[in-house]
Amino acid sequence: MTKKFYTMALEELCAEIIVELQDLAAELRGADIASTAAKRNDLMRYLALVDVEGLFRNSVGASLPDIIGLLEVERDLETLGTRSVFDGWEDPEVGAVGSIREERILTDRGMMLSGYLERLGVLTGKNRILMARVEAERVINRKLGY
Repeated sequence: MTKKFYTMALEELCAEIIVELQDLAAELRGADIASTAAKRNDLMRYLALVDVEGLFRNSVGASLPDIIGLLEVERDLETLGTRSVFDGWEDPEVGAVGSIREERILTDRGMMLSGYLERLGVLTGKNRILMARVEAERVINRKLGY
């Protein structure tokens, strides 16, 4: 996560997270994500928990990992295979410097799911920073006697 989330005003960070969460939830409701009716029901139930009035409810934080888990299962169904990708550079004196990593080969639906997963990961990170900052503020206020 970038340092800007640690330094921006809490209200601004909270507003940014709420808007992103609402936009993503609306997109997920309209997208063809679940492969079965039961999974679609689960997804709608998780999204209903996300949309309740605040980020500070435990149900919101608890439902994001459920949504991510459901999308990961769906993405796994859309994985055609893997390929090795060199992640590094060519040094003229030493040769290849870096590592080889496995990359998924996905269908178009899998690519869409992967994009949603990436956005959810960023959103989860921002939410963790927000919650940590709010808790830090509580601790400081308690110490100072406010």
